[in-house]
Amino acid sequence: MSICKKGVPVTRYSLFFLEEMPMEDRHIYAYEGPVHMFGSCVNSKWSGETTASTEKKARSNLIYQYKRQTKRSADSRITLPGELRKIS
Repeated sequence: MSICKKGVPVTRYSLFFLEEMPMEDRHIYAYEGPVHMFGSCVNSKWSGETTASTEKKARSNLIYQYKRQTKRSADSRITLPGELRKIS
């Protein structure tokens, strides 16, 4: 068994890379606005909330949420053209 940089023992089935980030490094983001799929509007007013360390990751999380809620495939080209609001 070896030790990774974080001091966590690395085994064949180790999941050290899935450790949560501390909450002080994360922010809450909210989105309320249209959702586009392949360039055309499929929902004129959708809202969602997520926690993430960056706005880019928050947008990615929200797109993932929308795909799961509406049972879209992973390769659907979903975009959120509106602004993300940083809550905290």
